Amino acid sequence: MWRWNRRPAEIALRRQSGAGAARIHDELGSGSDRLLPLGARQRPMNWGHMPKRTIGFVYVLRNPRDPDLAKIGFTTRLAEDRAKELSGSSVPAQFEVVFSAPTSHPRELERYAHQKLADFRFNDKREFFEVTPEIAIETIMAGRIQVDGIGAWQSDRVHYIGSGDRLMLSANATDFFVLLAMEDPLMSSGFDPLDFWQAHSDGDTLELMGTDNPGAVAGLSDNDENGTTDPIPFIDREGKSPSDTINGLERLVPGDRLMWIAVNESEETVQTSIFEMRTHCQVVGRTRAMKFSPDGYPLLMNVPTFQKLPELSLEPIRKAMAMPPPRSWAPRNPDPEHWAPIGTDPQPPGYWLPQLNRKKK
Repeated sequence: MWRWNRRPAEIALRRQSGAGAARIHDELGSGSDRLLPLGARQRPMNWGHMPKRTIGFVYVLRNPRDPDLAKIGFTTRLAEDRAKELSGSSVPAQFEVVFSAPTSHPRELERYAHQKLADFRFNDKREFFEVTPEIAIETIMAGRIQVDGIGAWQSDRVHYIGSGDRLMLSANATDFFVLLAMEDPLMSSGFDPLDFWQAHSDGDTLELMGTDNPGAVAGLSDNDENGTTDPIPFIDREGKSPSDTINGLERLVPGDRLMWIAVNESEETVQTSIFEMRTHCQVVGRTRAMKFSPDGYPLLMNVPTFQKLPELSLEPIRKAMAMPPPRSWAPRNPDPEHWAPIGTDPQPPGYWLPQLNRKKK
């Protein structure tokens, strides 16, 4: 299994970012500073239950007998399973998987690609297009930023992450995430910003995967034993289709809230979305266009390049810090005598992406 090696220079980069993070913390104050005084009334939050979510795929297939045509479709299984299904006795050669993009909204992403490439559709009733694989892939990746972007998740509801949930968030460069944590909900200490993550390239993704097994999750920042191992190194069973390059591996605990923020300073707008962990959560950051520091080292997602938060983001963050306590809670560094240990029970890729598991006959 591929392992992500931390180099001393990368660790130094993270430490250098700490000074900027400290200044950002000073801007926001503490969670206790933001709590409403006793007896004050806060506008109620519309707490919504998010249905169980899974990952699907939009694929590009090619048949050697029709090399100028690309088939673009979606599946909730693996692309290789769909290709095998289509390669029946009615076609002269088997379909080959050229590309497969995981997404939280496969049907919408397929629709986006079909609409953008409508002028190249070979037959209105078929999913074949007279385009090169490169154009098909470029179209799908541009669409994923739209259908899995913050606009798809923006809501006055809190999105809950439960066990078995699998979410794909696709961010634009400069979008950032604020990890809000509560040290002890019984003491009503309020939420504090624990960490800041940033997308460094358009299309960078964040995978959120809920589990009831705290031993399965691991984080780089927490120095967990398995905090450098990619949970899903490939998105096919044969190990021929690697996942996008990993640029972040973190874990969240029950009660954590992850706030996604997109600021458009030219239009003076801000979009936000909040995800609350009702269980443990494995977070994986990925990129298709790794960015580097001036010293030539990869920019990890938890190395923000900004030294100051955008002014438009301050008020939404402060409001999030003043929200009521979470419905579930667990300590970040649990006492093993009273809590199940974290990071001691690594799971195979099929645990995180069930489509990788072969169906029992």
